[in-house]
Amino acid sequence: RDLYGTMIHAGAVRSYLITTGRISREAREWAAGKSIGLIDGARLAELARAEPPRDEADVHAGVSIWPE
Repeated sequence: RDLYGTMIHAGAVRSYLITTGRISREAREWAAGKSIGLIDGARLAELARAEPPRDEADVHAGVSIWPE
């Protein structure tokens, strides 16, 4: 919920919560219908094993850090 508040405050149109742990059913239900992507440890491991981007620009596309 803090992430969603920060997202609204910053005017972001999408955000991601990434954890090495698990995401509860309650958290998934709460995030449903909101523009928040949830990536748990199992999915993160899948992504880490996937083929890397073809060039560095693909890695940084759409990434922003807030607050700076």
